[in-house]
Amino acid sequence: MSFETILGSAVFDLLYRPDWRTAQAVGVRTHCLAAGAESFVLSPADGVVAGFVVLRSDQNESLGIIEMIAVHPEHQRHGYGRAATPRAAVH
Repeated sequence: MSFETILGSAVFDLLYRPDWRTAQAVGVRTHCLAAGAESFVLSPADGVVAGFVVLRSDQNESLGIIEMIAVHPEHQRHGYGRAATPRAAVH
């Protein structure tokens, strides 16, 4: 069974077709600019941006939600995402 069959054509097209970067950029902007959202940059000691985390508070449920976490491919597998998750939870 293919991902397209599992996800449906509309979702699959957004994720995997040639224009997925545009859809991803819209998603990032939407999450970063949403009401109650807080964005944090992941940066190693050399000051280069390695990724980001977007948090959103849900006051009705008294909880925080990690809406999006992304690490640049050159910085993946170095623990940035793993390190950001508990720090985001504390924030």
